[in-house]
Amino acid sequence: MFTGDLLYTMAMFSSRLSVCLFFRRLSASTEKMLLPNILMCLCAALGVVSMFVVGLRQEVTKPWAQDPAAVSNFSLMK
Repeated sequence: MFTGDLLYTMAMFSSRLSVCLFFRRLSASTEKMLLPNILMCLCAALGVVSMFVVGLRQEVTKPWAQDPAAVSNFSLMK
């Protein structure tokens, strides 16, 4: 679940960043490039902050501590 949340956050912000880059590409005039550039920087900054928030919300040394069944399954695979 921890990895899924991280991947979901990356996918969500990369899709938003691609939309910002699409709008930047559509605006050929340099006068209209300011808003897409601001949105692109804001989206990238929010993505980095969100990755840290999602990544640090659990104990960093044991992110699997919430699910003891997953830990026992992992120890059986060895």
